[in-house]
Parts: sequence; C-alpha cells; structure tokens
Amino acid sequence: MRTTIGFMILFSFILAGCGKSPEQTEIERENAQLKQELASKDRFVEDVTSTINDIHNKLENTWAFEKNILRRNPTFEEGKMLSGPDMKAKIMDRISTISSILSENRKKVANLQKRLTESKTQYAGLSKMADDLKKTLDDREKTIAMMQTQVLNLQTDVTTKTQVIAARDETIAERDAAIENQTKQINTVYYVVGKKSELKVKNIVSREGGILWGLFGTTTVLTNTFNEADFTSLDKSKDMLIEVAGTVDEIVPERDPASYSKEERPDHHTLLTITKPEIFWRESHLAIVTD
Repeated sequence: MRTTIGFMILFSFILAGCGKSPEQTEIERENAQLKQELASKDRFVEDVTSTINDIHNKLENTWAFEKNILRRNPTFEEGKMLSGPDMKAKIMDRISTISSILSENRKKVANLQKRLTESKTQYAGLSKMADDLKKTLDDREKTIAMMQTQVLNLQTDVTTKTQVIAARDETIAERDAAIENQTKQINTVYYVVGKKSELKVKNIVSREGGILWGLFGTTTVLTNTFNEADFTSLDKSKDMLIEVAGTVDEIVPERDPASYSKEERPDHHTLLTITKPEIFWRESHLAIVTD
C-alpha cells in the first residue's frame, strides 16, 4: 500500500513538471522575438546592398557613356572647335541624358542615406558605401557641368581634360575598391562542422530550455562567446555547396528546409546544396552538427 501511494505521489510530481513554467514561456517568447528582429535586420541589409549595387552599376554605365562622348568627338580629344550647330546639339543631348541619370540616382542615394540614418541599428559599412556613392555623384556632376560649359563656349582644353580624367579615374578606382571590399564583407558568411560534443567543448553550441533539468525539450543554440577563428568563411553570393565529412545530424541555428538540400554519399560524406541563399544565410554563422 505504501508503495502504491509513493508511486502516485511521484507520478503527480512528474505531471506537474511537464507543464511550461512562466520563465520558460518568457524565454521562448524572447527567442522568437529575437529571431524576428535578426531576420528583419538581414532583410534590411540585403535590400540596402541591392540598392547600392544597382546605383553603382548605373554610375558605371554613365561613366562609360561619358568616355564614349570624349572618344567620339574631336572637340574634347583634340581641342578643335565644334564643327557646327548639329554637332553641338548632339553632344548637349547626350550630356542631358547623363545629367538625368545622375539626378535620378542622387534621389536614390539621398533616400538610402535617410533610411540608414533613421534605422534603429547603425550600419557603419553601409553608411560609408552610401557616402562614397554620393561623392562619386558629386564628381560626375562636376564633370558634366564642365563639359556643358566647354560645349557652350565651343572650345576645350585637351591637356586639362586629360588631367581631370586621369585624376577622376584614380579617385573612382579607389572608391570602387572600397565598395568592393565592403560588399565582400557583407557577403561573407561562416560555418563550422563537428560533433556536438566537440562543438560544446569549443563553446560554439550549448543547450537551452527543456524540462526536468533539461532531460526533455532542450534546443541546441549558438553561444554568444564562440571564437570566429573556428569557423570557415564563404561568399554567400557565389559558394552554394558545403561538403561535410559524415552525416548531418543537426543544423544550428535551424534553417528553412526549402532553402537547401542534403545528399548523403556512399563515402559517408554529405553534400549541402544551398538553393535559396537569401533565406539560408539570414543568420551569418552556422554550425553543422554531425553524428
């Protein structure tokens, strides 16, 4: 009889422990909110980066258009007078086209800077890229204004023009290099592969949540104190394959199954193919847990 009563008491304690405590519910709510905030930030960065790349490409196209004008018209190449009103009209029409493109992109840059300023999170790299684009626009507009003046005055100075182009080419090359470096940093993501015990020892993953002292319902998460040197870097815009030695048991943080596929090979290797990188890499660090 005493044994039966003891068993009933133990069973009631187990049932009571199975319910979620207020603290556990709050942790889960905070985790869900944090994931939403991280996803929102990643979407914002992707959108801003896409806009910067679009503006940068358009500015490159206008620069090619400018060089085409300089190459094809003797007024700018040899310092000669314009041959007539028709030539002048054609050049002014081309310059007007470039001015319209620059004006349109100036509005886009201004809107981009406003969005970055009003963002709750400060993105220093993105802000610098936007500032560089504005400086490039300033330089282009100064050059276009100078070209208009030369056409209206029916004369050019070849030596001065050559020096301006050379100086501007050097400046543009430096800024393009800076933008390329910033874009590379934004596109860089990281992953690490290992057994769960190994990753725990390196303080890369840990277990959170659960009931009955963590025996049930725990979740594997990345720690906040891992060493990035333990990770391998990838370019998320180019690298779509990750080969893993062993069988993939878990991906941390969890990824949308629709954003990748797994292929287990006979040599006990697994090939991860990333099909939707914009979704898969919404979080830049990834731990691949093998069995």
